[in-house]
Parts: sequence; structure tokens; C-alpha cells
Amino acid sequence: GLLIGQKKFIAMQMDVQFVVLCAIRGDYMKREEHHVVPNSSGGWDVKRNNAVRSSEHYDTKADAVDHGRKISQNQGTEFIIHNKDGRISRTDSHGNDPCPPKDKNR
Repeated sequence: GLLIGQKKFIAMQMDVQFVVLCAIRGDYMKREEHHVVPNSSGGWDVKRNNAVRSSEHYDTKADAVDHGRKISQNQGTEFIIHNKDGRISRTDSHGNDPCPPKDKNR
């Protein structure tokens, strides 16, 4: 239903924002990600990008963030934390950031 559609829309919007940002900077390439996202039945999930099922489910966002960060660090992925409304609240790079900050000294 509607929630699935909204989740797909949020993911598509997030991907578009990433592509646009990197296209503007001229350094786009595909990246692997882990996301902490709200579960429609309650609690929080850790999901790999483009995964249908979650890797893990937690009752609290704090637990999902702690465990998701460890997974992301172990696998060298980008780590993206979402708010309850699905918007991105924070990102961390634990791998080869395909869109790294430009060096100010260049």
C-alpha cells in the first residue's frame, strides 16, 4: 500500500539528491550503503541499499544506530541515518566515499 509507496519515493528522492550533488561536483560513482530507517510496524531497521528485507531490527533508534554503524564500518559502506519521517538526519563515510569533500588547498 501507501507506506510501501512512500518508502520507495523516499529512497528514489534520496538517490536523486545524491546523483545531483555528485553530478554537480563531477565525481559520481555507485556507492554501497547501510541505512537506519523506521519500521512501519514499530522500531527501527538496518538495511543495505536496495535491499527488500532489513539486515537487523531493533526496538530503539539508538540500538539500530550503534549496531548499524558497526556493520557499516566492518563492510566499509556509507552509513545513513533517517528520522521517523524518512528524511536523512546524518551520514557517515566508512568506506571509499564516492563524493568526498574537495581539498581547499587545490
